[in-house]
Amino acid sequence: MEGCSEEEAIKNITSILGTNNYRMKPVGNHSLGRHLVYRVEYPHGNPMIYKQYCKKNRRVREVIALEKLFESEVPCPQIESYGTTDLGIEWLMLNFLEGDMLDSQWEVLNSRQKESCFHQMGKILSLIHSVETYNYFGYWTRKNSVFPKSIDYYTEFCRRNEVVWCHLQKQTLPDFPLLKKAVEKINEQAEEVKEIKEARLVHQDYDGRNILVSTKAEPVSITGILDFEQSCAGNAEIDLADVYARYFLHSKTYEKSFLRGYQEHLPIDPGFFQRLPLYILHKGITICSWSYQQAPLYYREGIEMIKQMLNR
Repeated sequence: MEGCSEEEAIKNITSILGTNNYRMKPVGNHSLGRHLVYRVEYPHGNPMIYKQYCKKNRRVREVIALEKLFESEVPCPQIESYGTTDLGIEWLMLNFLEGDMLDSQWEVLNSRQKESCFHQMGKILSLIHSVETYNYFGYWTRKNSVFPKSIDYYTEFCRRNEVVWCHLQKQTLPDFPLLKKAVEKINEQAEEVKEIKEARLVHQDYDGRNILVSTKAEPVSITGILDFEQSCAGNAEIDLADVYARYFLHSKTYEKSFLRGYQEHLPIDPGFFQRLPLYILHKGITICSWSYQQAPLYYREGIEMIKQMLNR
């Protein structure tokens, strides 16, 4: 989005704080071009997080999700303020949560600490899913507007699959035959999701890149869940499938801990495990639809997911 730059961020933060006596440090993955995120420190207040959105409709999703989670037990940031710059760039100011990214700490955690983290991950995810249910599926585009709005999940799933397929066809990808085979497989099995009748608040990017932990004391504790910009009224099983795709495809070591945590608040439909390969295939093609140039390693991760599901 034009104007979504660090220069615009500096100008806006100065305006919000009413001073240029502050320090800012990049803390997000700016290379993806989705948003710019900075830790802001200034003498007369606590550290804050400034987030500037480079894509449309991301802030409204994050604001809606965080407002719904405000009085819940989910450890997530609180909104300080939000607005739009003179150039039309949306921004959000959040309180700063202490902790380190789970991914950055994973190699130094022992097995008992990892087991505790997965139990907490399951419990917190079920709390997110418990906050609200909806009689529609779709993305928020304004506070009281959803587009596209689908009454049944099958329609929404097929729509998303078609959008991803269109993106794949517009690119020259080295694995296109494999991707086409995956799309065909998804189309063959899509009717499996007709069993999904209820929409819930979902995160849609729930993994160690968006989870903060504190290792200062035992047990290790999750201190924050970040990046709700892809939240929507959706199928809660997609969040579960994301966790499986990231952590349990190659090892089931901590699966039971995660499931125990999740089922403290919500049951898991036995049909989920039948639908799981379909969800992971769809996740794989979705990753590959945008990441070949922007995030090559992530693209390879998507390809490996697809291969594993097709070779089952």
